[in-house]
Amino acid sequence: MALGTVFLSTLLLSFGLSLVIAGLFGAYFGQGRSRSIGFVLILVAVLMIGLFVALTWPIVPGVEPVFQGRIVLQSIVAVLGATAGSLVAVLAFVVAVMRS
Repeated sequence: MALGTVFLSTLLLSFGLSLVIAGLFGAYFGQGRSRSIGFVLILVAVLMIGLFVALTWPIVPGVEPVFQGRIVLQSIVAVLGATAGSLVAVLAFVVAVMRS
């Protein structure tokens, strides 16, 4: 169950956060229909993140958590560490290319 907890919870959270970013981008820079789609993406993202929270911690009455909170927090820290390492590597690459 630990691998399922890590995979599904990370998938749900990262999908929700990606939708928030895409929705904010569309809502801010879009016009007309694109702006409306951006707001819908934000709404879906909030629902997705709410589902993640409800399935991880006993916050919502009547919904039993499925994911193990301790393992989820460890996986979130691991993903944040990997993201930070990737950003540092990209910045080092950009600096090396700009200086040459």
